[in-house]
Amino acid sequence: MSSVVDDNSPMPEQSAPLPMSQSGGEPPMPYEVTIRMEDPMLRRVLRVILNRYMGRKRYTVALIFGYAVIALLLLHNYSWYTWVLAGLLVVGAVVPILLHSMMFRRWFRQYRAEQGEEAQYRFDDTGIEVITTAGKDQLPWQEFSTLVKLEDVWLLFTRRNNAFTILPLRDLNPGLRDLITGKIEANEGEVIV
Repeated sequence: MSSVVDDNSPMPEQSAPLPMSQSGGEPPMPYEVTIRMEDPMLRRVLRVILNRYMGRKRYTVALIFGYAVIALLLLHNYSWYTWVLAGLLVVGAVVPILLHSMMFRRWFRQYRAEQGEEAQYRFDDTGIEVITTAGKDQLPWQEFSTLVKLEDVWLLFTRRNNAFTILPLRDLNPGLRDLITGKIEANEGEVIV
């Protein structure tokens, strides 16, 4: 796995919220973040999501069926069950691998079409405002059902159509991370580590 973090790149623009005033009447200022999603990181994140979605056991099953078919063919056993095992290998392994490839390409193109190279996020107590090449959208915290914490990114899944937002950790300061986690938990969402 290659790293896409460039130590020479400028830090993302971010504004930290001010603490509550002594009177307690004013809400904290919002966090504003500009997120740039490079292709290698996007590819890595989409592969992780697809492997969780489709599972990795298909590789083990394909390996077992493949060995069985090769062993039977090397023994010159051309009976019907050899061909049934070969058919199961194609249906159980090759078809999911093709589906994995097609879904990956579709998700990658769709993400790039909607998000582009850069998106601006504004996080506050009411929700998340996103400004991309496709337009502007405001989502309240109640719309988010799940926060998946991966090694170098967080994924925010919505309740509506299970769409997700990719948030690289390098762009999120500790205060913003606490805000996101707190809002997901406060709205009875699930946090998966």
